[in-house]
Amino acid sequence: MTQTAPTAIPVPTVRRRGSLAQAAYALPVVLLAVMVLIYIVSPSFYLTYVLEKEHRETQAVEILTFLCGLTASGLLAWSAWRLWRLEWHAGKVAGLPGGPMLVAVVALAAIFFTGEEISWGQTYLQWQTPEAYEELADNGETNLHNAKTPIRVQSLGSLFLVVVFMGLPLAWRFRDRLKLPADWRSGVAEGPVVFTFVCGFLWSRSKELYLRLNAPEDAAQSELYVQFISQMKEQKELLFAVGLLLYGLYRVRQVREHRTASLAGER
Repeated sequence: MTQTAPTAIPVPTVRRRGSLAQAAYALPVVLLAVMVLIYIVSPSFYLTYVLEKEHRETQAVEILTFLCGLTASGLLAWSAWRLWRLEWHAGKVAGLPGGPMLVAVVALAAIFFTGEEISWGQTYLQWQTPEAYEELADNGETNLHNAKTPIRVQSLGSLFLVVVFMGLPLAWRFRDRLKLPADWRSGVAEGPVVFTFVCGFLWSRSKELYLRLNAPEDAAQSELYVQFISQMKEQKELLFAVGLLLYGLYRVRQVREHRTASLAGER
């Protein structure tokens, strides 16, 4: 009886994946380095085109944040649907597949994040805040993350990101010991995604460190703080949007791998 040797993964494919992973790991560091470099070389250019408090809604950082979040939302919604069909309708998973469900939840979170970034269209369409919401709105912005509510939406969002993009990948490394369901696999974030979110959180903490090392009145007089450090939250949100985009791209790859495996199994 002739046995068929297992198909080896082509070496160029492995190298290509390694190169793409390295580029994905480098992306958040490069983005931060570029912003720092632009500010050092030309503060006026940075404040005019990249990021400045009063005009940030129409500048590069906010626009890139919106575009990355919007693209991620579409990729994740499509991937959740395709993964659901491949894992559940194909009968590969008994019950509801956890991975696609997690991807669907992150897709909803990405849609919410993107909508909040542009105040659900108010930033570009310039419509007035509804009268019923005026008491909650901060500076006339119709969103929840800046609203004067007892529930801190930003804190809840940060907790969600920590659990999904740091806690779950860490737990997955010990999945056998923790007895995590195997069908969660397609929703677990990859290393570059985790690294991007870690960079975002650490970068925003540097602002807090600066304020601890300098008195508030001194910070208020510092050009570096007023022009650059005070807006690190917006830079952090850009990294979060990039992290969501990377997560979406990896989910698309998961769909392709599932499809390839399904075709191979039919032969």
